[in-house]
Amino acid sequence: MSLKLALPAGQLARPTDELLRQAGLTVRGYTDGSRSYRPRLGGRRDVLLRVFREKDIPIQIALGNYDLGICSLAWLKELLTRYPSEAVVQLRALPLDPSSLYVATASDSGLTSLDGLAGVSGLRLVSEFPNLTEAFALSARLPAYRVFAVSGAAEAYPPEDADLAVVAASSEEEVQAQGLRPLYRLLVGSPWLIAHRRSLEGKDLSTVL
Repeated sequence: MSLKLALPAGQLARPTDELLRQAGLTVRGYTDGSRSYRPRLGGRRDVLLRVFREKDIPIQIALGNYDLGICSLAWLKELLTRYPSEAVVQLRALPLDPSSLYVATASDSGLTSLDGLAGVSGLRLVSEFPNLTEAFALSARLPAYRVFAVSGAAEAYPPEDADLAVVAASSEEEVQAQGLRPLYRLLVGSPWLIAHRRSLEGKDLSTVL
C-alpha cells in the first residue's frame, strides 16, 4: 500500500528538503531547480510525493487525498478555524524556524494600539488568512468591519486600500521593514507534520515518520 506525502512549495521547500535529508530521506526533483510537482523519494516507490502551495496542503489532508503533509501552523489554523475537522491530526511541530501572524497598520497610521481599535467603526482588514482575520475581528469586538481576502502582498494595501493587514512574518522587525506598524501578534508557531486520521489508523506510516 503506497503512502502519499504532500510537500510545500515556496519558502518552506528548502528547509523541508533539508529536514528530510537529515532524516535519511533523499527527495529528487524537489529543490534542485526542477519544475516538477511530483518529486521522487530515492529508493522508495511505495511513497508518492506531490508539491502543493502551502495553503492547499491542510485541505488535501482533510479530504484524505494525502496521508501526510507539512505546512505552517498559520495555514493549518486558517482551515480549521472555519472548518473544524477531526480528520486532520497534528502529529508534531517540526524543528524549523517559527513564523508569526501580525495584525499591523501603516507606519504613519493614527491607530497605535489594539485597545484603540474597538472604538473605530468600518475598519477594512486585508489578509491571505481571511478566516483567522475574521476570528480576530470578532474576538476584538471590532464594530462594522470588513475583511478582504487577497492572494498575496497584503502588506501593500494600507493605508489607502485597508486600515489593517494581517501578515505573516518572522519578527516585528520584518513587519516594520514592510512599512507597517505591528499592533498585535495573532499567532506564532513552527511548521507542523499533519496526517489524515484514517491514514494514521489504517496505514503503517512509520517508514516516513
